[in-house]
Amino acid sequence: VKAIVIKELRRMIKENDAEFEAKGREKPRLYDFSQEDNSRHLCRCPKCKALMEKEGGDAGPLVAFLNDVADDLAKDYPDLKIRTLAYVSSELAPKTIRPRDNIVIQYADLYTRSDCYRPLTHPVNEKQREKLADWGKIAKSISVWDYWNMGKDGVRPSCPDTIPVDVIAEDFRFMRDNNVTD
Repeated sequence: VKAIVIKELRRMIKENDAEFEAKGREKPRLYDFSQEDNSRHLCRCPKCKALMEKEGGDAGPLVAFLNDVADDLAKDYPDLKIRTLAYVSSELAPKTIRPRDNIVIQYADLYTRSDCYRPLTHPVNEKQREKLADWGKIAKSISVWDYWNMGKDGVRPSCPDTIPVDVIAEDFRFMRDNNVTD
């Protein structure tokens, strides 16, 4: 599977580079390889399952796989980055595996697990804050997929239609201090 992904991604990069160059546009330097919403599709073979247990979750095999892909692509495309979601079953940072510098971790702060009307530094968001901070300790580049204004369990709380600027400002400071770049 890894060889197929590398071959197809290289083909896609080559085609995109040619297309964008022909149009006089900047070539894409970020490609996404992320899990779907449903983690049932992740490999559960004995080797992957053992790696999940060793690394504390599904991010272990995902990051290990992408490290190999990123290493291969870096040979010919040193400026290219691969982005992947730390999402649902892969939101916990692996214990020992570290993403390569050309991998961007896109942390999804799930609205069912945090309160967007309070900053990540608030005690009610402690678990989400710790998860993002753990990624910040091991990843050079992190982006955030935030579900602002969704409310607990996807139900919007009764509050004014205003942006909680104080929350956003505090979250941005926290994110900056934990390697969030986008």
